[in-house]
Amino acid sequence: MNNKIILSTKRLILRPFEEKDYEDFCEYISDQRVNRYLGILSIESKNVIDSLFKTNMKNPFCWALELRNSQKVIGDFHYDNIVEDYLAHFGFALNYNYGKEGYAFEAAQKIIEFGFDVLNFGRIRAVSLIQNTASIKFLEKLGFEKEALIYEYDFGGMLGDVFYFSKTM
Repeated sequence: MNNKIILSTKRLILRPFEEKDYEDFCEYISDQRVNRYLGILSIESKNVIDSLFKTNMKNPFCWALELRNSQKVIGDFHYDNIVEDYLAHFGFALNYNYGKEGYAFEAAQKIIEFGFDVLNFGRIRAVSLIQNTASIKFLEKLGFEKEALIYEYDFGGMLGDVFYFSKTM
């Protein structure tokens, strides 16, 4: 699959990360209101932020959410842990300042549609810490169903209780 997958919606361009996005990425990923639910330890470290940014740039299924009107990157959505082109893990992060404007929902619908229609996934899975009520509501609004509660899950180097969600065609 081409590393230059670009999707678009009415208000967003969903595209691969570029070096010029680093400052916008740092703005939301270093915000404790965002990263506390991402399972990332020591996010204050520039090395951790650099590593995350490079990982996003290398993942052909990671999209920067760029606002059409300003070219500002306000978040990212990605697929990873793809199993036999059937099952993929869906993850996201969004700049806290853009959290109640419908951008995440608009982007997620497009990316999920792409996962099912183009990548032919049969199941898309997401994981959320149980205390992340906003993420849980968001996933449910997208049509994900709660599959399991896992206690003491290794969530990026920290232990936490999580819900597994999934969505099928």
